[in-house]
Amino acid sequence: DGATDETIQGMGKPFRWKQVAAFHEAMRKYDVAAAYYFIFGGPEETRDTVQRGIANVLSLSESVRFIYSGIRILPETGIEHLALRQGMITPRQSLLNPVYYFSPATERPWLEQTLQKNLAADPLCIYPPEKNSDRIAELHGKGFCGPLWEMLLGRRPPRRVGAHGK
Repeated sequence: DGATDETIQGMGKPFRWKQVAAFHEAMRKYDVAAAYYFIFGGPEETRDTVQRGIANVLSLSESVRFIYSGIRILPETGIEHLALRQGMITPRQSLLNPVYYFSPATERPWLEQTLQKNLAADPLCIYPPEKNSDRIAELHGKGFCGPLWEMLLGRRPPRRVGAHGK
């Protein structure tokens, strides 16, 4: 979820970046394809953590990294309570249409531009999320199926699906 110790802690996770990096090295050692999912802009995110987080994400070579910005606020969640305390939403505000939490210490346009600028050159960093949908649609349109990250990493040849799904 987070890409630095601060943002991992802000998400309430019981681990630190050092453990993510150690897990990644174990996956590489045993040639296991791995995919990681990161959210930028969550609790405890700052411009500094964004920059360090990008460096951390890029250090996870030979893996697919799915990058998101903002956290959807859902009722009765910790992120809803935080957004209420910070005045981002009101107590009676409908969350039926998606509303996203972005750390007040980062500006959303800056965050999204910074992620795009720094991650665009790495074909295994999927940002923005629409890029993921486009890539999946492209592979499915060509008849491929199977775990996307294994195909992207070239570890498993894509299986073509015939007319009967075989």
